[in-house]
Amino acid sequence: MKIIEKILSDKKRKPLIYILLAVGILMLVCANSPMRDFSYRTDTKKMQVDFTLKEEMQNILSQIDGVGEVSVMLSYESDAEKKGSICSVLVVADGGKNACVKEKILRAVKAALGVETHKIEVLERKD
Repeated sequence: MKIIEKILSDKKRKPLIYILLAVGILMLVCANSPMRDFSYRTDTKKMQVDFTLKEEMQNILSQIDGVGEVSVMLSYESDAEKKGSICSVLVVADGGKNACVKEKILRAVKAALGVETHKIEVLERKD
């Protein structure tokens, strides 16, 4: 304790102590910085894959007879064990009112994404 008191009472070393304290605080702040965590890069890559998958689904579904223009929304699991897997799909299509077209969309989404039918919702696009 006497050493610490001696260092703190020495007027010549006070600026050095303040500088060391500031550097220490800066190091703590940088250690907790999100820039240090590179998971944001994988999040960006995942977002690209999600967007591509969504675009591909919209393109494929719109080619089915009677479907017309399509919008697709994919929802993902947030559970740690299943994180990243698709948990539900929402499809809005011009032909969504027609039962036969709706069934075709359900089968196509189930086959393409491996999502259970009860987790897929197909709705008609408004006029």
